[in-house]
Amino acid sequence: MGDDSLPLLEPDQRWSTWPDTEGSASRGPEPYPEWLVTTGSAIDTELGLIKPGKEASLHLIERRATDDSAVCLMGAKRYKPSVTGWTLYAQGRDLRSARDKRALKKMSAYGRAVAQSEWATTEFKFLRLFWSNAVPVPYPVQITGAEILLEWIGDDAGHSCPQLHDAEVSLSQAEQLYEEVRAAIVTMAGLGYAHGDLSAYNMLVRDGHIVIIDLPQTVDLVKNPMGVPLLERDCDNVCQYFARHGVAVDSGALFSEAISQAWG
Repeated sequence: MGDDSLPLLEPDQRWSTWPDTEGSASRGPEPYPEWLVTTGSAIDTELGLIKPGKEASLHLIERRATDDSAVCLMGAKRYKPSVTGWTLYAQGRDLRSARDKRALKKMSAYGRAVAQSEWATTEFKFLRLFWSNAVPVPYPVQITGAEILLEWIGDDAGHSCPQLHDAEVSLSQAEQLYEEVRAAIVTMAGLGYAHGDLSAYNMLVRDGHIVIIDLPQTVDLVKNPMGVPLLERDCDNVCQYFARHGVAVDSGALFSEAISQAWG
């Protein structure tokens, strides 16, 4: 940055990438949350890999102002060049050019790079949309290339909140969590979308409440011919989990409620 008064960075550090983003397309909805460090004179420090994956890996980042006046933890989701699952979930999406469509069809090196970019931009788009409509998802901080920075769903020590699948919940807690998931599915359907891969493995439990994660495969209920079947699968997966925990659920009724909201 050309200023000798600024601290030297360690190998696991970089200057905050916040100034590299601008406008609603690459930043989260305003007003920005109070916990978020938005000063340009901040340092991002890598704290470790949280979750590896085939399409993307999740890392933990600390962003700290150089005067120590503010600090926050964020998840850094970094997509890899890949076309895994693209055919199923991306039907009906508008790609940038005919060349991109051809490259994805051939699964060429360029096609994998296109998929990497599309997965990241799609997830960020839906994080913004769902957050703005009170669906319980992590706050989307920013997107830079194939990296999404998002709200850390965990504690200050860097421990992630448990997946719903691993959380210990009583019957009354399970009933409350089901109502939160039901409302989220119906709200997303009302916006015209389904998560597409919803299960107890991509929902976290934070302070007794649901947080839905992993949204790149979100499907359009109209444009994607598999949209409605995937919504039905989401409802089935959710109800199977909660039924095992003693909650009185009806997958068909949930699906009907969501579809009615979508077509209403």
